Amino acid sequence: SGIYRGVASSIADFKGQKFDAVLLLDVLEHVVDHADFLKEASELLSPGGTMLVSVPNVAHWSVRASLLCGFFEYTSRGILDRTHLSFFTRRSFRRLLEACPEMALTNIAASIEPVEFLLPAFIWDNAVFQFISRLRLGLAQFWPGLFAYQHLAQLRKSAQR
Repeated sequence: SGIYRGVASSIADFKGQKFDAVLLLDVLEHVVDHADFLKEASELLSPGGTMLVSVPNVAHWSVRASLLCGFFEYTSRGILDRTHLSFFTRRSFRRLLEACPEMALTNIAASIEPVEFLLPAFIWDNAVFQFISRLRLGLAQFWPGLFAYQHLAQLRKSAQR
């Protein structure tokens, strides 16, 4: 099998095709019916295929702190991106994934804020910052509901079909 190099405006454009892997990275929060979209995406997988999914964590400490201070402001990017139609906690994300009978959840993980994209290299390209990032990642893995910036999942389609 090859790598798909096309672009389509709708998942329906792929109907009838099969892929070994489907990536839904920062996608589900942008669609109206994320459960139906996930089901449609799973139908594109070959038997035994893998799906990788990521969603922002609306229960991240930064959002909680803002709410505590009385703020819920949409932004141009990040967890409260104004184009998000849905918000996920770890529990609601897991519930969505487990409700897709075509797929088995094989791994769920956490990520931290990608500050390297926002800050100049001299701030993050050093041993101290990398140590702090490892600590932040450890916190996100230990307490993902509070410290994960994004929830990440790997799912596998049954090999029978």
